[in-house]
Amino acid sequence: MKKYLQKSMTPNEQVTLEAKFHWIVYLLPAVLFVLFFIMGISSGKENFAGFLILGIVLAVVAMIPAFKYTMFSELAVTNKKIYGKTGFIKTNEMGSPIKQIQNVAVSSGLFGKIFGYGTVEVTTTSGAYTFRYVSKANDFKNTVMAQIENSEENKMDMHAQKMADAIHNTQG
Repeated sequence: MKKYLQKSMTPNEQVTLEAKFHWIVYLLPAVLFVLFFIMGISSGKENFAGFLILGIVLAVVAMIPAFKYTMFSELAVTNKKIYGKTGFIKTNEMGSPIKQIQNVAVSSGLFGKIFGYGTVEVTTTSGAYTFRYVSKANDFKNTVMAQIENSEENKMDMHAQKMADAIHNTQG
């Protein structure tokens, strides 16, 4: 469990599902490194070191945004709320009660379908929040929808119990 989620949860909340971010965000840095490594091998011994260093530098530069996104983004659903955070210096945080969730949309392109990730957009009464590269995005959506349904059933059960108690108290 990450820091934002830990500090935001109330004592009687339980995490239902914490989203993981997909490894695909690191694909571009890896491809850059391999590409420059192969170019270095094909260019001969005299240029190999230059291509290798350039490949390492470009891979590290490309890895910085991917690393920041996976390390400083959180998305989780509890039995009462949905929590999310993106960003390191400029952050975008959400902590919305389940009853205020209006929609959870999942979109994924060809690679998302092949590798099992997508973009999750959570729409609440206070705004929309987007989380990219979520592993098993549809599982996250289904978990949120199940929590919404459970919340509504619990509310109806509570109202029925109050009505039954009121009827019992007027008869006694």
